[in-house]
Amino acid sequence: EEQVRRWQAWDQKVNKEETDRPKFQSNAKKQVQFLKGEDGEPWVWVMGEHPEDQSIDSILAEEARQRALSQAREEAHQLRKSVEKELTHLIDYKPLDSLEQKFDLSPKS
Repeated sequence: EEQVRRWQAWDQKVNKEETDRPKFQSNAKKQVQFLKGEDGEPWVWVMGEHPEDQSIDSILAEEARQRALSQAREEAHQLRKSVEKELTHLIDYKPLDSLEQKFDLSPKS
């Protein structure tokens, strides 16, 4: 019974130590410390609590506007590229000499 009691006490102590320390300590030099509030608890910011905070609706609207603007720019770029490609196929590149002969553009002396 004494051995069981000692083992249980030791097991509880080990479990408590494991829960108290961080799980991953790959680099002991790195640390994170949270700011403490006046009450000693970690400091938090509640969105919308401050008078200058934007509402969630205005934040979402701004994000949607930014995404729409980005998508419109990308679509315009793709359209410009496709029109440019189509126009280059339509234009028949002929050497300047053949154009001079066809339209008699040669310099006259």
